[in-house]
Amino acid sequence: MKVFRRKPRPKRDQDESPFNVILQEFLDLVPFARGAAVFDFEGETVDYAGDVDPYELRVAAATFQITLAEARELTFCRGLRAISANLSTSTYYVRVLDPNYSLLVVLRAMATHCVSERLLAETHARILLEAGLSIEAPLAWHRVDVLTAARSRPMALRKPGAQTDDGWIKTDVLGVHVGGAQGERSFRIHVANGAEINLVCERSGLWFTDEPLEVALRVSDSVDVLR
Repeated sequence: MKVFRRKPRPKRDQDESPFNVILQEFLDLVPFARGAAVFDFEGETVDYAGDVDPYELRVAAATFQITLAEARELTFCRGLRAISANLSTSTYYVRVLDPNYSLLVVLRAMATHCVSERLLAETHARILLEAGLSIEAPLAWHRVDVLTAARSRPMALRKPGAQTDDGWIKTDVLGVHVGGAQGERSFRIHVANGAEINLVCERSGLWFTDEPLEVALRVSDSVDVLR
């Protein structure tokens, strides 16, 4: 898994909230992402992260809220979920989180292909849950850290974000799926406690399972952990 280091962030004009943590973790996993913000139905920025000037982020968020409001009045834009705008210097991606909140991501020009849809869905859900709101449906994919062996075959996994080398759960590869998205590798794996789950590695290097790791590990209390 790659974490993309960025230049020092500009001075903040508001205190950090839990949303800032979610946004910064998202940015650290997306190449060419410069900034992100959560804004409400009035175009007010709730919180932000990244190396874009806070004022520029606020203006962009307010502008795209006007764009969203106008687009929703068009018959063919009913159910609008996202907007992407490619400019000469930057790309702006807006994802509607719910009727009241949206997510703005600022990337290098023409870089929307670098944003993982699975990671966006995870960030979408985390923001709504942090706001005390419900999500429409359970996530289909769940990010994990993976330890690989020869030929990048997975040999252990764990929940993401651990700060130590502990907590790796041993896995065995049962098979390889074919016919997935370009650049992806997909495996059927056996977790040490007896569960079988699907594991996908995106071309960005991010890994996802089709079942929450804590759910998969409930099959048995006997889990082989690498130390």
